[in-house]
Amino acid sequence: MPSALSLQCHCVLIFLAALRGETRYLEVRGAGEDEPFLLLSADLKRELAERQLYQRALRCIDMLSVEGQFTFTAEQPQLHCATFFIADPEELISIDYDFVNIDCQGGDFLKVFDGWILKGEKFPSSLDHPLPTSERYIDFCESGNIQRSIRSSQNVAMIFFRIHEPGNGFTFTIKKISNLFPCNVISQTPTGSFTMVIPHQHRNCSFSIIYPVVIKISDLILGHLNSFHLKKPSTGCAGMGDFVELLGGTGLDPSKMFPLADLCQSFHGSAQMKIGCDNTVLRMVSSGKHINRVSFEYHQLDQYELENRKENSIEEFCFPSI
Repeated sequence: MPSALSLQCHCVLIFLAALRGETRYLEVRGAGEDEPFLLLSADLKRELAERQLYQRALRCIDMLSVEGQFTFTAEQPQLHCATFFIADPEELISIDYDFVNIDCQGGDFLKVFDGWILKGEKFPSSLDHPLPTSERYIDFCESGNIQRSIRSSQNVAMIFFRIHEPGNGFTFTIKKISNLFPCNVISQTPTGSFTMVIPHQHRNCSFSIIYPVVIKISDLILGHLNSFHLKKPSTGCAGMGDFVELLGGTGLDPSKMFPLADLCQSFHGSAQMKIGCDNTVLRMVSSGKHINRVSFEYHQLDQYELENRKENSIEEFCFPSI
């Protein structure tokens, strides 16, 4: 059963398009070329790799998870358009402008955002991204030919654009780049496994799963030994410098989510939790003094567990059971 937040990522976009009479640009399709929350099949990946260059037209409201060349040409004024990009966790996204024909002086714009924004919430959050929010936007009308190639800091990115004149548009090519130490990831699927490593870097990294899930941490290596406990108002790991926390909520921004548990102790074994929130985030805070590492796997809560959740309290529903 898809979570509310994962459905929002589709429904909000469809709703925005419907308000502006753009639903004719949206096509009903299955798990295929650009479904962002399902992994591409091995056969499709091989097929795409064998092609010289995958190409298709871009819709005003779109989501992409494959490499290729995409072209948008306005058939009418398009004032509120956005494209979301998502790659595998160990990949970054490169956006290369091949051709741009927009009227910057007439009010058109074409902007890349380093991350995702949905309903006013950002991923990664402002606390976890290396750049201030203002520098995460790259406006073609301001940079022009100076910056025609843009690389994301994580496995997600997006563009916003506005075009007034029919016939104007742009073409860009999407490529994926290997990332040895992924930091800040949105999972494409409700089931998977991942190992996050922060090697002597003072940074915070979040792994976001946009589904209610069971998460099982099998290995945690930190630079100190303390305790593992559920978070209480007067306690926590924040003073330790290096720790992992589990967060839950209904939005996209980890900094606005409810803290569920802290992990301050290195261990080898198993720590399993059921988290019924629309979005579950595992966030590692690193002081930069140590090599920190956490391995975990996750799968979506089943129908029975979802139907028996406590409806009258979001915090009770989201609170983990061990």
